[in-house]
Amino acid sequence: MKPILELEQQEMISPDFLLLDVNNPRLFIGNEKQSQDELVKTLVDTADLKELIQSMAENGYIPIEPLIVVDDGENHFTVLEGNRRLAALRILTNPNLARKCRISVPKDLPKHVTDTFKEVAVYRVKSEDDARSLIGFKHVNGPHKWESFAKAQFAYKWYISEKDEGLTIEDIANKLGDKNNTVRSLVSAMFVLEQAKEQGVYDVVKDRTTSKFAYSHFYTALNRTEYKDFLGLDKDWNSNPGENPISPSRLENLKDVLIGLYGYKPEQRPAIIGSQNPDLKHFGEVINNAESLDVFKNAHTPLKELYALAGDPLKHIKDSFIRINQQLDTISTVLDRASYLDEATRSHIEQFRRKQSKISYQLQYLMNEDLSGDTGE
Repeated sequence: MKPILELEQQEMISPDFLLLDVNNPRLFIGNEKQSQDELVKTLVDTADLKELIQSMAENGYIPIEPLIVVDDGENHFTVLEGNRRLAALRILTNPNLARKCRISVPKDLPKHVTDTFKEVAVYRVKSEDDARSLIGFKHVNGPHKWESFAKAQFAYKWYISEKDEGLTIEDIANKLGDKNNTVRSLVSAMFVLEQAKEQGVYDVVKDRTTSKFAYSHFYTALNRTEYKDFLGLDKDWNSNPGENPISPSRLENLKDVLIGLYGYKPEQRPAIIGSQNPDLKHFGEVINNAESLDVFKNAHTPLKELYALAGDPLKHIKDSFIRINQQLDTISTVLDRASYLDEATRSHIEQFRRKQSKISYQLQYLMNEDLSGDTGE
């Protein structure tokens, strides 16, 4: 029989009466149809449970901090805070689930360890609203920080659930102890991501080819002028974020951005963004250039090649010559110490000579054009 838990009191309860939260911020929005075992597997993949499981297998479950729960109205309590700990317990007490999750668990745990798994400390709140500030502060700027996407989902769901009652992003930022601009970026980008999913443009769970979802790439891009121009977003579009910020005419552009950042599984296209700096800036120039955008849309071309087609050609030339001169300095220094050249090195030298000859001809042509166009005025 389901036990009775008093509100706002710490009590002990069997984990059998606890459920993982399908809306846990560590999970992607839209997990409502997943079973409890599937939620455990997702947390294994996204929340790095292995060290926690190892610690609990050696030391047992230590109830220093209670799980925060809410009554689900039926036969269980839903865990709002402490889902990683509950998932670890599930794996340690269910060998079949451990195998499904590809987690190695000791076969014969000591009795003094397994005894600690029988009951856990919980603290019941009346509703999710009552726990938000506490949970949010702990994981946004407190001792157990979430990664950026978990923070974004938490703040986004909080905002949409209470904005009609007057809740502002500034209110959320103050309660979380975070900067207003940071929370605004996290939440506004979630509106764009949800629009992409709901309108069948792109689903980061099903469509991406990257193993991990680097949310910071996306919300950082949406703060850059080149991406806002490409997506038709106003300069201050995220000052008051709302549903469907991207106009229907720019949804294809949104898909291009997401494909570039995270790849596209239906076409087996890899992401072309490796690191945020300088790749994000370079891709922004690519999508705003007609020629490089066309190549990107029609071929699996590396960002380096796409970037060469975009942007100011003189800047590309100057940047390249800076790198070339640095390399030539290195070659000159090393040649002072060399006593012979092997065949592989000779081959590289011949390639350099051919390319240098072609570039010299191109530069001479441009220099002659400059002179012929100089009228002396």
